[in-house]
Amino acid sequence: MGKALVGREASAPVQTRTSGAPEWAQRLQAWESQLAEIIPPSLGIDPKQLMRVALTEVRNNEKLRAAAENSPESFVGAVMGAARHGLEIGGAVAPECYLIPRWNSKIRGNEVVLQPSVVGLAAVTVRCGAASKIWANVVYDGDEFDVMLGTDEYIHHRPNYEIDRTDHSLITAAYSVAVLPNGEKRFDVMTRGQ
Repeated sequence: MGKALVGREASAPVQTRTSGAPEWAQRLQAWESQLAEIIPPSLGIDPKQLMRVALTEVRNNEKLRAAAENSPESFVGAVMGAARHGLEIGGAVAPECYLIPRWNSKIRGNEVVLQPSVVGLAAVTVRCGAASKIWANVVYDGDEFDVMLGTDEYIHHRPNYEIDRTDHSLITAAYSVAVLPNGEKRFDVMTRGQ
């Protein structure tokens, strides 16, 4: 679903190391005031909290830390990208985006990229007004499920809660629905094999 977002504009003046903090952490801290300016105010995201979460994600993930050390500007750019799009990094329940290490052949090493999650993409889509609501569900073997395509398209899904819905091997399909600003509903269905 699109490419990962890599913020290349984050080349803040290189700070001299005055503390024991790694360069990638110092560079992010140097951008703190700009971070606060680019977060959409209506979202209520605390820039300090966003920085703390980003720093913690890197400290807790060895591969991500190595990528941040290899390319501190990509780390700052990824965090700035999350702020610009109003996405919260990580989280256990419904993360809106992830910081992940990716190989970059131009720099011959890993860099940090911002990867929006499905939840994050849906949030941005609703915020920008392209849809008023978006949701998705999975279909289990034993659910009542009917799809009609054509001029009178619809999805009918009645979940069967008497089956083990924690057994993901029983998933047969998944679908998403978007309600457009004019009230029209659009959906897409995928089988397990797709």
